[in-house]
Amino acid sequence: MSMIGWLAQITGALGLLGYGVNTVRYWVRFGKVDPVNGGICRRIDGLIGPEDLVLTREGRLIVSCDGRSEDASVNPNGTIIGLRPDAPEERVVLWDGGGNSFHPHGLDYFVDPRTGAEYLFVIDHRGTHDAVMIFTVDEAALTLIQEVTASDTTSLNDLAAVSKDQFYVTSDHNSKSPMVKTVSDYLRLPTGYVLYFDGVRLLPAASGISYANGIALDVDKQRLYVASMLRDKLIEYERVPPTGTLRKTGSIALQGSPDNITVAGDGGLVVAVHPKILHLARQRRERSFRAPSMILYISPASNSGARSCVTLYADPGENLAAASVAVKSGERLFVGSVYDDHLVICDIPTVFDSSVAPGPMLSLAK
Repeated sequence: MSMIGWLAQITGALGLLGYGVNTVRYWVRFGKVDPVNGGICRRIDGLIGPEDLVLTREGRLIVSCDGRSEDASVNPNGTIIGLRPDAPEERVVLWDGGGNSFHPHGLDYFVDPRTGAEYLFVIDHRGTHDAVMIFTVDEAALTLIQEVTASDTTSLNDLAAVSKDQFYVTSDHNSKSPMVKTVSDYLRLPTGYVLYFDGVRLLPAASGISYANGIALDVDKQRLYVASMLRDKLIEYERVPPTGTLRKTGSIALQGSPDNITVAGDGGLVVAVHPKILHLARQRRERSFRAPSMILYISPASNSGARSCVTLYADPGENLAAASVAVKSGERLFVGSVYDDHLVICDIPTVFDSSVAPGPMLSLAK
C-alpha cells in the first residue's frame, strides 16, 4: 500500500476515534444541576405531559398534553388545554380528538395581522404517519379548518407558523423504524430535517440535523432557529423569499441538549435544555426517575455577533423534571415538561444582571 493510502487509513481511523470520544463525552456528563430561580414559583397540577405551550394575546395558556405512547393504556388520548394562569381551575379542554385517536406534540400560535383572527397549529402522531392540524381559536373551543398529512414520517416534533396556512416543521428522524431511530440517536447521526408547507404542499427546507427538535421564527419572521438536540446547538437560518427556502447562517453552541425554543418580546431566545440527556432517556423508561431541567435566555446578537446567556431556571428534578418548553412574558416564566403532570410558573426579573443568574458569553459561529 502506498504512503498516501496509509495516511488516508490513519486519518480515517483518527477521525472515527475522535468522533467516538466526543460521542461518549456527550452521553456521559458529570456534575450536578444546582437549583436556579430568580423568584417565586408555583405549580399548576393536573396536566399530563405538558410538552409544549403557547401564550395567546389575551394572556391565556394553550398547552399540548399527552402521556406519550408508553402510557396509552392509562391515557389513550392527548388533549389541548386552555387556561388562564391566574385561574387555572377554570381550564377548558379545547380539543381531545373529536372521537378519534389524538396524540399532540409541538404546537404554535399565529395571529393574522390583517384580520386579527387567531390560529393554532398542532402536530398529531397517528401511528402510521403524522399530520399537522390547523385550527381557528376562540375562548371555549378549537375549530379544525385544515389537516396537512405527512405520510413519510412518524417523527414530526415541533413547528413554526408563518401565516394562517404556511409553516415550517421539524422531523427528528428520517426513518419510521424504532431500531433505526435508536441507533441514529446513540451515534448522533444527522438524520433530522425541516419541511416547509407553502399552503399547498410540504417541501424540503433543510436537512443534515442531528435530532431536529424545537423550531422558532424571530419576530420579523426572517430568521429561523432549529434545535439540534444531539449536537448541543441551535442552528440559525435565513428565509429566502418568496419560496421560503432556508440558508444556514450560523449556529449557537449550548451547554446541554436543546428542546423547544420560544422568542421573548425583546427578540431573545428562551430555550429549554436537557443538561443530562441520559437522565431524560432513563425517565422515559422509568417514570419515577426525575431528570433535571434548565431554561436559558439567549440575548439578541450584538453588532459583533456576540450573545449573552443567562439561566432563568434550573431544577435537579425536584419540582419539575425534564422541562421541554418555556415562554417568557414580562416578569413571568411558564415552563412545561415532557413527562411531568404539571406546569411551573415563576416570577423572574425583567432585567438580567450578574447578581441574578450569570451565564457564559456565547458567539455566533458562522
